[in-house]
Amino acid sequence: MSEIFVLILVGVLFYFGYPIGKRLWFRLLYGFNPAKKRKEAQKKFGEKL
Repeated sequence: MSEIFVLILVGVLFYFGYPIGKRLWFRLLYGFNPAKKRKEAQKKFGEKL
């Protein structure tokens, strides 16, 4: 049961959260860095994503 639940949860997060997910990943990855570095990272990964 738990494995199926995790798969469904991940699927829902990817389906509904993709636009918001980018910002969430930037907060997780660059949340402790200054805002300047976060903007540079968005420029780098914005084109790829």
